This record gives sequence, structure tokens and C-alpha cells, in this order.
Amino acid sequence: MKLNFSHHKPIVPGKNDLKSNFRKWMFWDVDMDKLSIRHDKFFIIDRVLSGSMENPIYLAKLERIFSKQDIIKAAKSSNSIRGNEAIRFIAKRYGISPNSFKQYIPNL
Repeated sequence: MKLNFSHHKPIVPGKNDLKSNFRKWMFWDVDMDKLSIRHDKFFIIDRVLSGSMENPIYLAKLERIFSKQDIIKAAKSSNSIRGNEAIRFIAKRYGISPNSFKQYIPNL
């Protein structure tokens, strides 16, 4: 009997394939085939969060692959998510304060 102690969501072919879920322009400087859902998760989450504001469907796809906790952790530690409007949108979606983002500018 194999025990699984990991809190990660299982890797499902197709469902977790970066190329089928996200546009190449989000990962313009890396080979998407070389990214690992497990090992590069915070890089992937950061890229999608910082580049998805024009089409929130990418956030739904991100949520199918990664846990809400991982997405929130990546969002709070990101230097790439910029602009109060984008930050407020992400904060509202995940039930966190915009003030917890590094690039948030209060009273703006």
C-alpha cells in the first residue's frame, strides 16, 4: 500500500499541462516544457497572477492546478504583481487584504 503524505494536488495529464492552460506570452522567457508543476509552482503562480488581469479565466485554471494556500503565498511574496487595481482584484478573489501585497500603495 502506497501512502501519500503530500498536500499537493495530483498531477493530471492535460489538466496540469501549462501549454494547454496558459498562453506562451506569460512564459515568454522560459521553455514551458521544462517547467515543473511541483518544483516551479511559485514561479508559475507569480507569472499567471501578474499577467492574467485581462482575462481572469487564467486564475480559474491556476486554481485547478494549485491550492488556494499556494496561490495566496505566492501573491503575498510577489514583486511582479503591480498596480492597485490588479492587487485589489486578486485580494478580493482570495479573501486577503491588499495591504499584504508588496507592491500595494495605500490611499491611491
